[in-house]
Amino acid sequence: MTETNIPIFRREQKIGIFVSVTNFFPRTIQTIQLMKSLSNCITFGHRSIFRPLVLMGMSLAASMLLGACSPRSTAPFETVVADQPVPERVVVFVPGFKGTVLQSAAEETTIWFTTPDALWGRQTLGMDNPALDVEGAIAVEPHGVLHSVPVLPPFFRYNAYGKCLDFLQRTYSADAVFAMPYDWRDSNLKAVAKLDRLVQSLRTRGAQRIDLVAHSMGALLTAYYLRYGTQDPRDAEETWEGAQYVDHVATIGAPFRGTMVIFRDMLRGTVQVLNPKILDREALSSFPSSYQLLPMPGSARLLDQSLNPLPDPLFDPRQWNRNAWGLLERADMTSDLRTRRYEYVAEQLALAASFLTRVNAPRRANPIFARRLLNIVGEGNDTQAAAIYFPEVPQQLLFTKADMSRTLPGVDPSLLFADGDGIVTIESALLPAAYREAYQVTEIRSHENHADLCAGGDIAGELATFLNESTIEPAQTRD
Repeated sequence: MTETNIPIFRREQKIGIFVSVTNFFPRTIQTIQLMKSLSNCITFGHRSIFRPLVLMGMSLAASMLLGACSPRSTAPFETVVADQPVPERVVVFVPGFKGTVLQSAAEETTIWFTTPDALWGRQTLGMDNPALDVEGAIAVEPHGVLHSVPVLPPFFRYNAYGKCLDFLQRTYSADAVFAMPYDWRDSNLKAVAKLDRLVQSLRTRGAQRIDLVAHSMGALLTAYYLRYGTQDPRDAEETWEGAQYVDHVATIGAPFRGTMVIFRDMLRGTVQVLNPKILDREALSSFPSSYQLLPMPGSARLLDQSLNPLPDPLFDPRQWNRNAWGLLERADMTSDLRTRRYEYVAEQLALAASFLTRVNAPRRANPIFARRLLNIVGEGNDTQAAAIYFPEVPQQLLFTKADMSRTLPGVDPSLLFADGDGIVTIESALLPAAYREAYQVTEIRSHENHADLCAGGDIAGELATFLNESTIEPAQTRD
């Protein structure tokens, strides 16, 4: 029998500890900072959820005994036999940006995401592309959906997708939940192709009903798959091919129209706890997926210093070059490297523009199905929605309240934000019209933040009810 790597959520990574009493005080400070920041690990931005009164006591006590944590082996997925039968009803979970464990291809050591990486790591996650020459970049491979990150075992671990996967196992069964890890740095089109392979494999192995539950960027690429299958967006035709092979679909916190948060981070980078290198601006700007998360063409809200709207420059590579944004920021680049990076940026912007435009395009074809789709939208959180841009001063953009207080102290900084889940605005997360017309749609709002939207407490019951509803019309099997 042949084997294929079909990732199934089974178990979380084991963890080892060592005692370090002599490092008590610095480790205590680092542990507190770690817990304040770990909620970023499956979101794009800087927003954190931290309950200091509960966690600080745990930190101080446990740091004396435990010191630091390091990962050990046992993969968060298993290899299954290709012709092994599966239950008739299964669910595929598609995680979002930062939601898959990444390992070094050469050494099989975890790069994203472990406690030591967060505290002391200096490895970049930049793409290992010779044309870009990102210093320190290495080849990595996906290694299971990120379940949780150990911080102070056994007292505290940061939950990434653990609760969501546990919820799905309770709703279906342990052997019916298939999580799809993928390299979230790379193009969403590669993840779309992987999703299609998994769906077809499950069909051939006996699945009669395949539901999809997708979070964040995973929901964005799922939407593309439903409507266009695995076609290249630059010449794709609306076929609803992917939708023909799946049943219920739940999209959660989807950036259908992109997010300004990724643009901010591509220009500024993010510090993951104490690690400024792993997702700095050069690394983030080397990811094809980052460009595919930008606000869709024509929708970016950029204002001048008089607060007048400016033309959207985000998909014009000449503006990236002129303003020294992202990969084009380094002043010490050779002319050859600048040319190669400019060509890469131009290519990624063109592909991203096509991808986002296809997802949001008006419906043309009449779909041959009538099934249910649940879209969950976060609200009640200030979410980056605009920036103030100084065209005459390259690289000067105002994104934060601190930026505003320094540069335009008399201007209300709230104009930079809109209601949303902290990462995706309500406007971006609302289901595009074509999907509303093709599906029987239920759309609900939640006050959970972006990371906690997936099986968050206030929507878990409604999600379970939706997934347990009977199928309106059975999905097709590919010839």
